[in-house]
Amino acid sequence: MKNILNQINDIPGVRGSLVIDKEGLVIASNIMSGLEERTISAMVASIFNQVVKSLARGQEEQIYGVQLLASEGNIIFLCAQHCILIVITETGSNIGLVSIKMKASLERLMDML
Repeated sequence: MKNILNQINDIPGVRGSLVIDKEGLVIASNIMSGLEERTISAMVASIFNQVVKSLARGQEEQIYGVQLLASEGNIIFLCAQHCILIVITETGSNIGLVSIKMKASLERLMDML
């Protein structure tokens, strides 16, 4: 898993990546110092669970991903059956490139879990 996260982190503007379970427990992590792994994983798990609840009210069943774009940086996460892949980027990074790499990486992660 570390190799997969390292490849994501090689993209310019990426500050870190994590794999968590849907309760927010960290499975694997590779983030820059200054970023709080537990805070990020708890926040993403909370957002994921709130979106799932909201979608259930509207008869939707599945969430694939979320992009949080902010003035200080971005948090992008993609959801799979057993895990969530999170990438933290700087403002102005190539979100399209990050998303493409994340999709390919998530498939490889699913084979490992």
